[in-house]
Amino acid sequence: MKILFFYLFVSLTIARSCQDELLQLRDQGFSEILIQKSRECLKQNPESASLNRLRGLILMEANQPLAAASAFRRTQDLDPDLEDAWIYELVAYLYAQDPLKRHRQSIQRIKKQFSKRPEILAEAGNILIQAKEMSTAFEYFKSLLDENYPEPWIYHFKLGQMYYLVKTWDDALQQLVLAQKLNPESSLVYHWLGKVWEAKGNMEYAQAFYKDAQNMGYTEPNENHKHPR
Repeated sequence: MKILFFYLFVSLTIARSCQDELLQLRDQGFSEILIQKSRECLKQNPESASLNRLRGLILMEANQPLAAASAFRRTQDLDPDLEDAWIYELVAYLYAQDPLKRHRQSIQRIKKQFSKRPEILAEAGNILIQAKEMSTAFEYFKSLLDENYPEPWIYHFKLGQMYYLVKTWDDALQQLVLAQKLNPESSLVYHWLGKVWEAKGNMEYAQAFYKDAQNMGYTEPNENHKHPR
């Protein structure tokens, strides 16, 4: 038992030392030395989730997204609670424009792992939207509703937002009204209802919803990136 504890202590010490060195090199700017050093660090401590995660980030910066995705997947296996590793893997596959469409598998794993975490589920959908994977994003948010994931108003809101982005005003309005019914306290939903009515040319309704949103404490967020509140 003492030998095991000693081994764990030494491994953790090596991992921290390597990680500190990698972070210092990374602060100095990307270089081939950084990739080589990250490989050497993992050889010394392959079971370190944080080192695998850091190597994934380094590989992304080196424009090697598929290799980065593998590092993030390994991170998930070692420590499923490192939430951003799941999102980073999705980003890597999308950035790589992976012909095998492995971002779909990544999405399914996120749904399973974070079935009780609507903020992470919504963030995964946001990533799809930012990558202009609109058909996959529509399919994804609809599946969250069909499969009764928690906080359904969020997914109605996201669908409404997406329909607005593709200028399908009536569908956008329908989804936002459903979101409003499920969560009448969300100022963001009221604001987007105002945006849809404005797009439809009804400024009277638009101004009313904008005013309601402000009265409810609405502040201007980065709407394409933030989780609705």
